[in-house]
Amino acid sequence: MKPNAYGKIRTEFEKLSPKDQRELLAELTAIVNSNANPITELANYVQKTFGGNLTTEIWTEGTAHLPTVYCKLVLPNGVEYTASGKNQKMAKNLAAERALQDLKKEEKEEKEEKQEKKK
Repeated sequence: MKPNAYGKIRTEFEKLSPKDQRELLAELTAIVNSNANPITELANYVQKTFGGNLTTEIWTEGTAHLPTVYCKLVLPNGVEYTASGKNQKMAKNLAAERALQDLKKEEKEEKEEKQEKKK
């Protein structure tokens, strides 16, 4: 980014209302987080939501030359997500992605229920 570009962005940002600034920052944060590693994103989400940490179990089955790696992620509330892959990274990413999908779906449903109750 050109040095002058930062100043222009800052000037335009400061012209926004505080509400619009918060909305823009929330959108930018979502964009940055969407590119994050799913394991890191899940760990941050769990820490923020449950105030606890994930428990991870890794094991391998199959022959030494063609193993299948399994990963089980356990949330602080006891819900488990298991996935398998050719290596540990793949298995952990798949399990984390599944957990994030479920957690975000639940969060969205809870928000919708609250909005309906307000009506």
